[in-house]
Amino acid sequence: MPHTLDHQLNEKLRDAQLAFYLTHAVPKNTQLIALGLAQTLKSAEDLYTHWLLDVLVSQAVPTSRVACAIASLQQYINGISLGLEPGYEAEGLSPAQLTTWQDTLHTYSIWHAHQQLRYFPATFLNPELRSNKTDNFQQLENDINQSRIQSSSILSAVQSYLGRFEDIANLTTLNGYIDGDIDNMANSTYYFVGKSRAENTYYWRSLDMAKRAMDPSATRTSTSKKDTPEASAWSDWQLIPLPASENIPDRSVRPVYFNNRLFIIWAQVVEPTPSFSEPAQLSDFKYDEDEKQYKLRSESFLKTRLSKISLNFIY
Repeated sequence: MPHTLDHQLNEKLRDAQLAFYLTHAVPKNTQLIALGLAQTLKSAEDLYTHWLLDVLVSQAVPTSRVACAIASLQQYINGISLGLEPGYEAEGLSPAQLTTWQDTLHTYSIWHAHQQLRYFPATFLNPELRSNKTDNFQQLENDINQSRIQSSSILSAVQSYLGRFEDIANLTTLNGYIDGDIDNMANSTYYFVGKSRAENTYYWRSLDMAKRAMDPSATRTSTSKKDTPEASAWSDWQLIPLPASENIPDRSVRPVYFNNRLFIIWAQVVEPTPSFSEPAQLSDFKYDEDEKQYKLRSESFLKTRLSKISLNFIY
C-alpha cells in the first residue's frame, strides 16, 4: 500500500476514534464525571486543554509515547509558570525557578543543548562563533590567520596574546563612577579607570550590576539577587586616548557619565614658557610708573614663573 494512502487511512482512523471517544466514552467516564468535565469536553481543543496533548497530530509527525509525555509535562509546567494551570493561579514558580525554566528547561531541544555544552564542550564550542570577543582575542585570531598554521607562528601569536593579557591583568584601578539612582545602587552601572604599568597608558571598563543571578533561596515574592555579578556583566578594558604627558596626575583621570555619554576627565599641569626678555626677579616700583603699570608688569612676570592646571575631557 502506498505511504500516502496509508497516512490518509491512519488519519481517518484517528478522526473516527476521536469522535467515538467524545461521543460515547467521555459521558460515561466516572473520573471525568466526578471532576465535572463530562459535559465540557466536546471538541479536540477541549481535550488538548485537559490532556495537554495534540490529538489532531498528523501522520507526518514522528512521535512516541515518551515524546508525548515529555511534551505534555512541559506544557503543564509552562502553564504553572504563566499562572494558567488550575490551582496555581496565585502560587506558581519562584523567580529563581522561573529563570531556570525559561533559560534551560522549557523545551527539550534547549535542555539537550545545555547538556551537550556542559559535558562535551569541545565538540560544540566553535571559537569563530564566539560572541563578545575581546579585542585581545580578536587580535589572536588575526595573528593566526595571517600565516600558515605552523608551530612557530602559533607560538608567536600565543606569546603576544599572553603578553597583552598580562598588561591588562596588571592594571591598577584609579577611580570609578556610579551611574544610577542612589536608592538602586545594587542595579546601577559602574565605570572604572585603570592604568597599566606602561607610562601614561590608561583604560576604562564598565560593570552592569543588574546582571546578577537570582538567589536560589528567594521566594516567589522576593526579587533578591546574588552579590556576585555574572561574568558577562563586565565589559572589556578599552584604551583611553589620553595625550602622552608626564604632567597628568594619575588620580585626576576620572570617568563621568552624563547625558547618556561617558566622559573621561583629567587635570594637567601646564608649565610656564620661559621668556628671556623677562628679568630674573621682579623689581620694585619704578619712578616713572603708576600702580596700574606695576600691576600689569607683575602679572606678566608671574605668567612666566607659575604653573597652571587645566581641566580636560574626552568622550
